[in-house]
Amino acid sequence: MRYWEVRPATPLGRFVECFWFVSGSGRGAEVQTIVPDGCPELIVHSGDPFERFVGERPERQPTAFVVGELTSALRVRPSARISTMGIRFRPTGLRALVEVPQQELTDRTTPIADLWGGPARELEARVHEAATDAQRASVAEEFLFDRLAAGPGPDPRIEAAVGRLLSEGGQTRLAALAATAGLSPRQLERRFKSVVGLGPKALARLVRFQEVYRRLGDDLASDWASIALDCGYFDQAHLLRDFRDLAGAPPSRLLGSEGALAREFVDPSRLARFFAPTG
Repeated sequence: MRYWEVRPATPLGRFVECFWFVSGSGRGAEVQTIVPDGCPELIVHSGDPFERFVGERPERQPTAFVVGELTSALRVRPSARISTMGIRFRPTGLRALVEVPQQELTDRTTPIADLWGGPARELEARVHEAATDAQRASVAEEFLFDRLAAGPGPDPRIEAAVGRLLSEGGQTRLAALAATAGLSPRQLERRFKSVVGLGPKALARLVRFQEVYRRLGDDLASDWASIALDCGYFDQAHLLRDFRDLAGAPPSRLLGSEGALAREFVDPSRLARFFAPTG
């Protein structure tokens, strides 16, 4: 299984972190445990769709769909022939393209035709027809520019609050986020759920959790107590509870066994881009 990423055109970097591609054979592939990271995704399977596990029961994914914000781990298994493109949005990016309040997409898989109708079906067909991943990325960029022109556009106040939350590793107090956005805490909560799909405290929790992965890297023998405190946890037990709640397993069982594709999503270099300001 081969995974790689393509950066979006500069104007799209405000909304899209990257286009990613995975290809190869999924025969005998392990289940991938994908932990929530605050980024919705648009997925197009040109090969065989993956299976998603609901409990222990596998369900075939649609061929083209959006995964909204996640509040717990997503477990998927590649199928026989892998040829998949993903668009990883920044936390506020998807809402700029679609009128649907993002909390309606949270923890859900939604076929893209349900969100954009004919243009979505055309996107899927053109991605299938494209001969190279560079062509697929170009098709996706064209689709995104068109959707931005037709969509509700960005919410600068929530973008600013999310940007601060990312730059501070999820350790920003709610009152400070509200001040950054120029909103009351109640207004901030409502706007966050519509634009991001989660409230500010819930997104901060995911960002703090991802910061653990960034600091941990490949060193499973790290000083967990120090990492927990540095990332804003009360203690190591607090961090372990987040692993159980958000990843579904303690780090001793999860780390190193989450699957090759899932590890790409928490690679420290990828997370460094996630936490970097978008300009």
